[in-house]
Amino acid sequence: MTSEIVKIVKNVISLEDSAILIEYINKNVHSFSSNPKKLWFKKFFGMDDVYKQGRCEPVISGLDDIKDLSIKVAEAVKNAVVEQFVETEPIFLNSLWLAKHLPGDNVPVHVDNEEGENEQFAYSTILYLNTVEDGGVLNFPKLNVSFKPKACELIAFPSQGKDMLHEVISIGEDRYTMPMWFTKDKDLELKHKDQEDKI
Repeated sequence: MTSEIVKIVKNVISLEDSAILIEYINKNVHSFSSNPKKLWFKKFFGMDDVYKQGRCEPVISGLDDIKDLSIKVAEAVKNAVVEQFVETEPIFLNSLWLAKHLPGDNVPVHVDNEEGENEQFAYSTILYLNTVEDGGVLNFPKLNVSFKPKACELIAFPSQGKDMLHEVISIGEDRYTMPMWFTKDKDLELKHKDQEDKI
């Protein structure tokens, strides 16, 4: 089932680039944050209110091996959002994650932009780095739509509004993603450390 609110964009990156990102995650997963059951591993950067208190950075650092690729991917995702939503105002990368979910994990139902948390988010995106055949369905219960994304597909949707509740009920195999959030507040733009050109 499809939705006019939630957009799917195919082939935002190449399979080759996706493989490089997956390799980076696997080589560095020991340095990622994880949940107590060790079912997910995430490295995040940005201005998310949820991750204040020193657990995230306003700049991207430590991605030297994939710096150029991550800049290219973030730009491609931003351009896709602008095109899909016919956005006339400038948008800026505000938060970026690299994530690996293991079999048995799930993503509880939530909204990305709620009162008091992440109010700067305008658009949410999930770039899928691999195809998950067993589970991994992204479900929007209020919209009565769900998506089983494939490698190199982008899911994009507005961050705000109770209708934008979403979840992943069951993940049955390794799931690699690169979520990104965009803001209209230029002062909250996320960029690489020492990067001359903003993402």
